Amino acid sequence: DANIGSIFGIGFPGWTGGPLSFIEVEGPQRFLTQADRYAAELGERFAVPAGLRERAAAGRGLYDEPA
Repeated sequence: DANIGSIFGIGFPGWTGGPLSFIEVEGPQRFLTQADRYAAELGERFAVPAGLRERAAAGRGLYDEPA
């Protein structure tokens, strides 16, 4: 639902499959590196939630079940 809502609701690029799919394809760690750079340059609206950082540190993706 988040992917579809973001595509149709706010115009997130459809070719990505939505923001959550984009993070999965890019990989959480790569996404975090980019988001941290954006947050430093453009402000806190690009800050990443702690839960995503925890998942990336544990080597888990967004769709992986907890260990």
